[in-house]
Amino acid sequence: MMSDTGAERILKRMYHRSIRLSYAGTMIVMINSVIDGMIISHYLGGRAAAAFGLVMPFYSLMNLIPVLLRYSVHTRIGECLGRGDTKEAGQSLSVLIAAGIIASVPLILSLTVFRTGTLSLLTAGAAHSDGIISMASEYMRFLSAAIIPIMLCSVLHSVMQLDGDIKRSPRAILISAAANIACDLANVLIFHGGMAGMAIATDISCFAEFIILLMHYTNKNCVLRPAVIVDRSRLSISALFSGGLSFMFREMTAFISGILLNRMAFSLAGETGVSVLCIGNTMWLFLLPAAMAVSGTGTVLGSVSGGESDRQGVDLVFKLGLFYACVPGVLLAAVFAAVSRPLAEFCVGGGTQRLSMTIGLLRCLAFTLPMTMVCQACISHLIVTGRRRCAVAAGILDGGVLLIPVSLLMGNIFGISGLWAARSASSLIMTVIVLMIMIITGTGSEPVTLKDTAGYSNDTSDAVSNAVYHIGKSVSDISEIIDLSEQVRSFLMEKGMELRICTLAALCLEELACNTLEWGYDHGKHTEIDIRTVYDNGRLTLRLRDSGKQFDPYLYVQQFVTTDGDPSKNIGLRIVSGIASEMRYACVADCNIVIVRIV
Repeated sequence: MMSDTGAERILKRMYHRSIRLSYAGTMIVMINSVIDGMIISHYLGGRAAAAFGLVMPFYSLMNLIPVLLRYSVHTRIGECLGRGDTKEAGQSLSVLIAAGIIASVPLILSLTVFRTGTLSLLTAGAAHSDGIISMASEYMRFLSAAIIPIMLCSVLHSVMQLDGDIKRSPRAILISAAANIACDLANVLIFHGGMAGMAIATDISCFAEFIILLMHYTNKNCVLRPAVIVDRSRLSISALFSGGLSFMFREMTAFISGILLNRMAFSLAGETGVSVLCIGNTMWLFLLPAAMAVSGTGTVLGSVSGGESDRQGVDLVFKLGLFYACVPGVLLAAVFAAVSRPLAEFCVGGGTQRLSMTIGLLRCLAFTLPMTMVCQACISHLIVTGRRRCAVAAGILDGGVLLIPVSLLMGNIFGISGLWAARSASSLIMTVIVLMIMIITGTGSEPVTLKDTAGYSNDTSDAVSNAVYHIGKSVSDISEIIDLSEQVRSFLMEKGMELRICTLAALCLEELACNTLEWGYDHGKHTEIDIRTVYDNGRLTLRLRDSGKQFDPYLYVQQFVTTDGDPSKNIGLRIVSGIASEMRYACVADCNIVIVRIV
């Protein structure tokens, strides 16, 4: 894939672990919708599938705020944790949760009080039968109960990953999916219910997921807790939400384009076309988690690296996203194309025009996946590197502004098959556009270089932060730690810091790194610590990252001092705590990050 350097290995391990868990979690979420669509189509029939297809664009509308909140969490809180500012991270979390609760009110009203108007918007003037409209209305009314957990779970899932509780998120999703599938099957096989029962099953699964995520806060060691009081002078609301705007606008355009695509499918093939489009969109949810995992992981680890002033880490995360698009993405698409026929046969039965239409659509969607993953990796990189207007423009194009004219053109020329092929054609054009945006809006500076041996960079044009001098290395034994501490001492003396401060900084580095090697890993396990030193105008920041046991040195020292007054115990950590102007700890993607600042 790419050659390893010492400073990259832990970040790569974090990325691979994070994307696996992110993919597994989002995949299970999508299974809920996939199972809903398959059960509705197989057991309740084509008319029910057409009704579900009318409602599906509303899911994009429901996702507007959760998407904004999720990626705002990734971007803003990731940056805060990267620089060790847990106080601002907690305040940001409080604002995001409040925004989710407030945003749920109009959505609940649109599914209940104003349901008739919402249905009129979703049908876009198409002459659907009264039976289909009635089933869609019934589904929407009962789905309204799930809005609040849907809004808040997106924030909580991000918090789990950023707060080191990475196993809770997929566990919650797995239990939620199991509950949804069990309730769906009970609805159609035992109670012989209709669309209302399907919506109630979704409600039950969403609340189960919400409750399990809230149990994270029973852990006393969690760092990311909502702040009771928000200091608005420290918090820029526009900066807080700007990280998720591109994905929010993408969902907004996806909502509008979904309605228009339903209208085109109805005009070309009647309600059969709408039901086939519904099945295709449902099966696409088998592929979408791969793209969501790339964008989510890229935004999480990219923003953490940005907070650490690590431009090389930001770029490495982007390269890893492209790798996952080009290798696992292509393999997943090939497998999906190979099984498109049995999937279509299960949903619609065999030997019909509806079957051939469904197979054609599924194969076009398979071809779309790798290009969608490339676009998501690029958009995440644009956000993390501060090119957020470009990210918003790319998100709007990706959401459907490009798809609609291509679909109109190809649908008029080739009929319903052209409408399916337009998905692949628009994705190809979109990939070219996004890559051009990346090239044209390049930051114009070389990434900061973290060398395996003592080396410095005085790249003052670094777009990620104002830090101007860097030195970094990964160490795996005590002799390497001693060598690095001496290099850091010499490095700081060259920058004009007084000898006493240089010596104390080297002592802090040795103490923390040696403690991690001795106590942070089980015997026989591969040990490695990624250490980064950043110097900026007399302000020194040491960042240590490892994949060992979770341990907060600052909290440990504070607890020990209050329970035992013996100054001879834990003398090393006491010295570090006394030297440091500030010491912060965070656990991100199950890896420890300790940040020490010395002024």
